[in-house]
Amino acid sequence: MPQDPLRIEGPRRDPGGRTYHPPRGTITIFNFFEFQSTVRADTSHRLILDLDSGPYIDSAGIGALVGAYVSHQKTAGAWR
Repeated sequence: MPQDPLRIEGPRRDPGGRTYHPPRGTITIFNFFEFQSTVRADTSHRLILDLDSGPYIDSAGIGALVGAYVSHQKTAGAWR
């Protein structure tokens, strides 16, 4: 599981102005930079990360999620 490659699909947008980024695969120390830069580049008002298809997130991945949350709160506003 931790070796599954990360694929970030999207962004998908809905009429309410929300952006969905459904990452597929694991978020680990080996690939969290890609995830982090994709999420930080999103400037939509609302950002939703659909983690249903991610079977594993290590501590670096959790750190990337927290960093993405803080970054998005500072620049765009809402998070889900």
